[in-house]
Amino acid sequence: MPTAARDTPADHEASLRAHGLSVTAQRLAVLRAVSGVSHRTADGVYTVVRAELGSVSKQAVYDALATLTELEDADFLLARQTNFETIHRHDVVAERFGTAGELRGELRTGSPSTRQTTLAAWLAI
Repeated sequence: MPTAARDTPADHEASLRAHGLSVTAQRLAVLRAVSGVSHRTADGVYTVVRAELGSVSKQAVYDALATLTELEDADFLLARQTNFETIHRHDVVAERFGTAGELRGELRTGSPSTRQTTLAAWLAI
């Protein structure tokens, strides 16, 4: 499911419906818990959702997170890590990008993809 930040209840409900998902209290609470917040863990989401709804199982929150984080093969991913070096005065940058389908194929086969979609190419689709 795309992760565009949307903050209103109507936007959350519309997003769920657009992806063919039922609108439930747990899913709405999970969306509110992650909207505009970076690096919140699954347990952190559970804590926020439990505080909002009162009674909710950890499994229900984990199930909602799993449903909301499924990526389609055509979704674009970009991962970048920078290690700042202070002794030798050079930084190390590692970057990987492509579609979820390309990366899944690499994980399945253990071999690099013959095609690596760039952000520019993906945006042009």
